[in-house]
Amino acid sequence: MATLMHDDVVDEASTRRGQPSSNAVFDNKRSVLAGDYVLSSALRESVKTNNLEIIGIISELGQNLAEGELNQYSLVNEIIIDEEEYFKVIDKKTASLLYACAKIGAITAGADRVTIDEFGKAGRILGIAFQIRDDIFDYYKADVGKPTGNDIREGKITLPLIYALNHAPQALSDEMMKIIRSCDFSPVNIELLLEFAKSNGGIEYAQKTIDNLLEEAEQIIENVSIDNEFKIILNLLVMYLKNRMV
Repeated sequence: MATLMHDDVVDEASTRRGQPSSNAVFDNKRSVLAGDYVLSSALRESVKTNNLEIIGIISELGQNLAEGELNQYSLVNEIIIDEEEYFKVIDKKTASLLYACAKIGAITAGADRVTIDEFGKAGRILGIAFQIRDDIFDYYKADVGKPTGNDIREGKITLPLIYALNHAPQALSDEMMKIIRSCDFSPVNIELLLEFAKSNGGIEYAQKTIDNLLEEAEQIIENVSIDNEFKIILNLLVMYLKNRMV
């Protein structure tokens, strides 16, 4: 919750999943302070566990989330179109959260070290898949709580567009890069970039990447030493990500 409050302030967002964001309901100052309060409450709760590993994971999570946002703004300001850099950003800003949740859950349940590490790995993979899916939503008109083309409007170049820019005919890619470098994200140019990504394999590539990640997560869940009833629950999460529409 804290990270969402802070994220909406940083992005100057007015909605979150179709509802008014906290900074829109109140203001930026109170939204940041509320986010700080929630974050400090989480740290306080982690101390109550008397488990230094859990405390360390929560502390590192806050650092990773902030680092991910800072790295993303570097990519925007420097107009870096690079798939490897894209994955570094979403690993920090999204996947690190699911990694922490999965690992803390395993620790709390008294799992062995191998299981704890495998849960963390699966959580990270699911987090990456979640973010790519979220990025795909930006290319379509759908009731997902954010306007179509919002990422591009903010100068964020996500996986579908990165792929298209690197695989489309050079002259066409150069034309799209000219728009991106000029930061001329008018409604017409946003639509051009969206259609460019769609017609040059960007969506298919991003979807295939999600499919591969979820297959990897399913394999980890299958191999981990936990009761089948818990495997069923985890696989339901994988199925949700496969079919996620909001």
